[in-house]
Amino acid sequence: MQAVWLDGRETQHEGPMTLRTAQITASGIIEGETLLDPRVCDCCPTATVLCPDGSVLVAYRDRSEEEVRDIAVTRYKGGAWSTPRVVHRDEWKIAGCPVNGPALAVSDSLVALAWFTMAGGVDPRYMWCSPTMAAKASARRCAWTRSTPKGEWTWPSLPTGEPW
Repeated sequence: MQAVWLDGRETQHEGPMTLRTAQITASGIIEGETLLDPRVCDCCPTATVLCPDGSVLVAYRDRSEEEVRDIAVTRYKGGAWSTPRVVHRDEWKIAGCPVNGPALAVSDSLVALAWFTMAGGVDPRYMWCSPTMAAKASARRCAWTRSTPKGEWTWPSLPTGEPW
């Protein structure tokens, strides 16, 4: 079993929250602990999904030295993790954790990612995209704007694993 978590061991020494992963054996032994990202948002939950190609996609709120908190992804495929990358540069600068992480869902061959942002001082809004498409220059992105959205985004799944 593979686990991914926000890790606060560096915060004991004024360091940042990190994103780590490891395998947990059937007997409960933790093996192969790996640092995925050395600086992430302190409390925003992560999202993980098994993709149609058998890879594992992890989405989380990244955190720059300047307190910009954009959504990033990393993928486990072929026995290795990809270099994390920001999906969309919202440039949401906030000097505190919004406690509002991303959500992932899979349907057939489509992987969808959604998140909340208040970047640019505009009205709060939810964003979504396909992480695969966002990697291309012609990426299609949609934004749902609500007058005052509150709370976290989620995609409930049907028993088949498809979004509801």
